[in-house]
Amino acid sequence: MSRIFKKIIKNAFIISLGTLASRILGFFRDILIASFFGTSFLIEAFLVAFRIPNIFRSLLGEGAVDSVVIPVISEYKEKDFTRVCSHLISTCCFLLSIIVVLGIVFAKYIIILTAPGFLLSPEKFELTVRLTRIVFSYLLFIGLSANLGGILYTKGNFFVPSFSPLLLNLTMILGICLLSIFKEEPIYTLSYFVILAGLLQFLWNFLASRRYFNLTFNIKEALLDKATLKMGKLSLPRIWSVAIYHINVFLDTFLASFSNIVGEGAVAGIYYSNRLIQFPLALFSLSISRAVLPGLSNLSTEEKFEEFNSTLSFSLKNLSFFMIPFSLFFLFFSSPLIEVIFKRGVFDSYSVNITSSALFFYSLGLFFFSSSRLLISAFYSLKDTKTPAKISTFVLLINFILSIILMKPLKIGGLALASSISSTVGFLFLLKVLEKRIGVIKGLGSTLLKLTGVSIISIGIGKVYFILSGFALLPKIVLTLGIIMVSFFIFCFLGKIEPLPRIGRWIFGKK
Repeated sequence: MSRIFKKIIKNAFIISLGTLASRILGFFRDILIASFFGTSFLIEAFLVAFRIPNIFRSLLGEGAVDSVVIPVISEYKEKDFTRVCSHLISTCCFLLSIIVVLGIVFAKYIIILTAPGFLLSPEKFELTVRLTRIVFSYLLFIGLSANLGGILYTKGNFFVPSFSPLLLNLTMILGICLLSIFKEEPIYTLSYFVILAGLLQFLWNFLASRRYFNLTFNIKEALLDKATLKMGKLSLPRIWSVAIYHINVFLDTFLASFSNIVGEGAVAGIYYSNRLIQFPLALFSLSISRAVLPGLSNLSTEEKFEEFNSTLSFSLKNLSFFMIPFSLFFLFFSSPLIEVIFKRGVFDSYSVNITSSALFFYSLGLFFFSSSRLLISAFYSLKDTKTPAKISTFVLLINFILSIILMKPLKIGGLALASSISSTVGFLFLLKVLEKRIGVIKGLGSTLLKLTGVSIISIGIGKVYFILSGFALLPKIVLTLGIIMVSFFIFCFLGKIEPLPRIGRWIFGKK
């Protein structure tokens, strides 16, 4: 078992490293965007336009790669790998091109469906339609890039696809730096750089994957290929389940477009708060889920369900070790954190208030957002795609109902709270059904209680220092975070809370 755990940690570390570098650049990019556009209607139009191809990317890109592409093409690693990969990319190129054309042609109706509140402001609505027609072609490049990344993951190349997102952030940062040259139409400049970023990401993964297969375009043969048909058959329930988080965010954007109810700038506030929530989700949840999926799949095939249980328990404990402290930190420091990161330029006190409100309520569901993804991966490894799809649909319905109820009294915070509550319900259902099949996940409850207690104490110590400190806001936040981290690790070490003891034994060569 130690070998399996070490492999999970190694692969997760590579993915996390790439994600960390990308997220740091992403924060810098968002700071520049916030400074230049604040929560104005310009950036709201761009964010809605950009989110639409991103939703499709989640469905046909990363969602398909994690849940369909990697499991299926792994079966052909020893035979017909080149053929299957070539047909995969050909099929993706064909389908994505059709979707892009349809998206451009029907952009107006897409915005009516996705952000109907924008109809109250004709200028914002027309701008959003124009930007959507520009950025929709990004889907073609990023969708192909994601599937090429799946090929690389299958071959054990985690480095190239993990560092691919850096190109998006670097390119957009360059575009933002050039906005001063195009003062009359800065938001269009940013949109064109999004397309450039997608092209660079595609080339990055394509050049790295050429050593594994030769790309030949034969659409008819590709569409009728046995492996392609198998991926198509599996894709609908799996992609729906994997993409549920993104669809819930999309629902938040849909309802946030009604500024007459939730307030002006709500779409931008949702976006900026989500950027912070996405940091630990991408850094830990995504990396651990992707790293553990091959191992769980092998254990399921070999019917080693005791080891399956232990591996999943180990992964959940690792995830909670990071997510619970992050959740409480965002909860207790939402306002100063938003202020120190974004408050500059046209991002004013009002922008800080609405964004920190969303972050506060999103933080309540952070652990459940992340753990649900890991549990869904466990279901996939058991070759069960229907259960996660059913539960995900139920979660989406709960989120919509709660959002309608809470958005008027709590404004933007109500949308975030609805997402947190629905994700918690979804996690509990997934866990209950899974434990009926593999048994109770060992030691999870006690570990969660210990980590929560230790995190609250550590955050409390940091909060006292933050209140009493006389430093400026930035150094005070940094020092507070350092105090919380040191306190947390000390208490976890003294309490022998997993995974620290296991990692310590590996480091010092003990069994």
